[in-house]
Amino acid sequence: MNLELIEWTEKDYLELEEYLLSYQNLSYALFTQKITPTKYPIIGINLPLQSKISDKISKGYSTKFIDNLKIKYLEELNIKGFVLTKLEEKELDKRLDKYVYQIDNWSTCDSFCARLKIVKQNQEKYLLKIKKYLKSEEEFVIRVGLVLLLNYYVEEKYIKEILLEVSKIKSDKYYVNMAMAWLVAECYIKEKNLVLPFIQNNSLNTFTRKKIISKLCDSYRISDYEKVMLKNLYRDK
Repeated sequence: MNLELIEWTEKDYLELEEYLLSYQNLSYALFTQKITPTKYPIIGINLPLQSKISDKISKGYSTKFIDNLKIKYLEELNIKGFVLTKLEEKELDKRLDKYVYQIDNWSTCDSFCARLKIVKQNQEKYLLKIKKYLKSEEEFVIRVGLVLLLNYYVEEKYIKEILLEVSKIKSDKYYVNMAMAWLVAECYIKEKNLVLPFIQNNSLNTFTRKKIISKLCDSYRISDYEKVMLKNLYRDK
């Protein structure tokens, strides 16, 4: 199937489905189902192959592919996102929000964000969009915002702003709190003097605070002394 030349008619999408199913790996599908809660059925195609397929689609009628794809499988959701990250900024901006609201699992969220490198090239512009995502009530919309901050904003000039935005999030959603913990832990490693008071004094929920400290205590990037201090901090609280 020459994915670079397809014009993406309804027939083409049916052929794409058959093409994807030809790569089905049932054991990989079962493994993915165990670690990736999602409403989409899983074919069982690994991410590197999904990425290669998206590369080919991106060389052809990529916007038509994105605009007309009716997502049936998790792999199609992922491939759509990967193709989206390769669009020119103007075309990406037209479609970004719609795609973000289709994401329903941590794996799609994190792999998509890791490829959305255009954010790094225009941090101030996309920070405004990220702040809107963080105000959402949707678990994975918030997680997209947090993971984008993690990937592209953990640097001195943004740490205070990141902590402010995190302090505003009040969520009991597991994948939100795990992303917050991951983000704050990375911020601590970057700017300890700023982030330690935040961990000490902020009204983070118990789960998130515990996970921040756990992630830091598992890290080789901080000293044993700091690990003892953080563990004691958790015990004190």
